[in-house]
Amino acid sequence: MNFQLVKPVYAEVCNTLFNPNCTSNPDPITTTQNLVQTFFNWFIIIAVIFFVYHFINGGIRIITSQGDAKKLEEGRNSLTNAVLGVVVVFSIFAILKLLGLAFGLDNLANLQISLPSLTL
Repeated sequence: MNFQLVKPVYAEVCNTLFNPNCTSNPDPITTTQNLVQTFFNWFIIIAVIFFVYHFINGGIRIITSQGDAKKLEEGRNSLTNAVLGVVVVFSIFAILKLLGLAFGLDNLANLQISLPSLTL
């Protein structure tokens, strides 16, 4: 006898954002891993863009300071903050990977930095 009032419904966990040829039903763990990986890739890309912008901006401030100590200090601070920002972002990557290895979380242990590419 089955005394179940509500029957389970299995929805397809398939998102074309992560897999354009998605026709099967992957397990939720793989989907979560893909989501974390995609989020982290976008985070790295945005961080590197900010780094390049602030690094160039700081360099231009130093070049155009013309001996003004305040502008020279602003440029130096911009360069320092840009480098520290990139160090923090890659430290977050290392800490997440270390936590994944320490606690056996495959989603974090398999985290990797992948460079963007154009596919046609």
